[in-house]
Amino acid sequence: MSINPVRVLWSKSIQHRLALLISLLVVTAMFALGLLFYLQFRHALNQRVLLQLSSIRQLKKVQIEEYLAQQSVHLDRLLAEDSILPDIAVWPEDSSCYSFQHDSLGLTAKMRIFLSKQTRYGRYDLTHLSVDGSIFLAYVLPTEDGKRIVFPDRAPKIQEILLERTGMGETGETYIVGPDGNLRTKSRFFPDTPPYEINANTMGVQEAVDGKEGAKIFKDYRDVKVFSSYGPLLAADLHWVILSEIDEVEALQPLAEVQRRLLFISILLVGLTIFGSFQLASLLVRPLVKMKDLLKEMARGNFDVKVPQRASRDEIQDMFQALDQLVDAVNRVRTFASQIGAMELEEHYELLSEQDALGKSLLNMREKLKAFNKKEEAHQLLVQKSILQGQEKERARLSKELHDGMGPVLTSLKLMIQQHQIPEEEKRKIRDLLDETITEVRRMTYNLMPQALIDFGVGQSLARLVDMVSDASKIDIVYVNDMMSDSHLALDVHVGLYRIAQEALNNSIKHSKASEIHLSLTEFPDRISFFFRDNGSGFDTTKNSVGSGLLNMRERSRVLGGTFEMKSNEEGTTIEIEIPHIDD
Repeated sequence: MSINPVRVLWSKSIQHRLALLISLLVVTAMFALGLLFYLQFRHALNQRVLLQLSSIRQLKKVQIEEYLAQQSVHLDRLLAEDSILPDIAVWPEDSSCYSFQHDSLGLTAKMRIFLSKQTRYGRYDLTHLSVDGSIFLAYVLPTEDGKRIVFPDRAPKIQEILLERTGMGETGETYIVGPDGNLRTKSRFFPDTPPYEINANTMGVQEAVDGKEGAKIFKDYRDVKVFSSYGPLLAADLHWVILSEIDEVEALQPLAEVQRRLLFISILLVGLTIFGSFQLASLLVRPLVKMKDLLKEMARGNFDVKVPQRASRDEIQDMFQALDQLVDAVNRVRTFASQIGAMELEEHYELLSEQDALGKSLLNMREKLKAFNKKEEAHQLLVQKSILQGQEKERARLSKELHDGMGPVLTSLKLMIQQHQIPEEEKRKIRDLLDETITEVRRMTYNLMPQALIDFGVGQSLARLVDMVSDASKIDIVYVNDMMSDSHLALDVHVGLYRIAQEALNNSIKHSKASEIHLSLTEFPDRISFFFRDNGSGFDTTKNSVGSGLLNMRERSRVLGGTFEMKSNEEGTTIEIEIPHIDD
């Protein structure tokens, strides 16, 4: 049975696992980076080779097109000199055509037959009729008398341009192919073979014949993979295409060198990685082994421990078990217990497991404390509400007694004084004093419990209160009453809002030195909003928030289930209260 060394190392200890993992990760990263670098380098090299071939092809294309254009221009100029034509023309016996230096034309019979059928002026490619298969061009001009002037051109300049191979290495060449797929210029690799006998109907030739330019990698006429740049020559009479190519093996020679270097560097780095990973794993695991036994002792409650010197098979697993015991069993429970002790009853706690009996007990305790707090708050609210209701009843009783008892007595006393014989000056003084007393009793009665509050509600009662305060203090008070005409609020809400407004006015008049006060009462379908603002000197809310007046307003708002917000600065004080709609 064969033994897998990797599996043996993996199962031996966590140190070896860690070393293998580090090695695997580093080697994988190195391989990925190397592959990426190789692919990018190859792509860049391919693009550079194709770009260089395109530049070479374009240069030779321009040179050849210029040569052909110059030949055409030269011919046009020569033909324009009609006076010299008879002197230089040599007529053939059949009178079918005449030409310059007829004896040296080299026209074959097939060429003569071909040319005799052409009626247009232009340039003709006779390479396919050439004896040696090399380039043979003929410039033909039909005359008015049915004869033709023929100018031959074996175009040695074109072959000279293509034979210039600077920058094309050992296998690079530029050649011309006709529309029939056969070469028109000599092949670098088959110099003794007539060009026309070599067929080069490759993918690049086909696309160039269709008028396309491009640069790709494909097999050439030798069935060898090459980098090729191809495109048509702009000579309308010829329909030639030009290609510049170099063998892929030669072009990618730098890539092979890069491959060798990458392989050497990779082997070296893999060896260093394996060695370094084992050293690093040993360095990382050594303190963890010591920490494992230490944490186990701490989990058992023994903090007076010594670090053991023996090794363990799975150190990381044991260490985390000890950490779980320490952190989850002690820290979390202790923290949660402290939070409960501090009455932080909204803190979240997740049970360690289904067997976490201590955690369940703490959660049960928290729920009971929350229920107790809720009942206590409800009880305190009920007590405070009862106290306020008792105060209002007592105020109502005192107001009624003052109104029903003291009021008639003072009025009767005033009538009696008017009937007795007392000096007018004394009578006037006593009458004025009685009037002031009656006014004060009425004010006290209204402050204790205005009858309008019971009869017409807080909206109109506040209007009366504002008039009284404004007259007494000479302060400009603006009051907006937006209570609904058919409001059915509970009496407690009417009384509470009235007392809050009364307290706010009293505080502003006594302490703020305000000259202007704005207050409004607005009823919505679901709530009642009270707004108060003065332009007084304001005060520091952090120092004065415990004053009895502010406490009373805040407490009444809380009893009615509402919210109380107050802002105060040197520009004045603003109070906003919202109370839920409570019907009677």
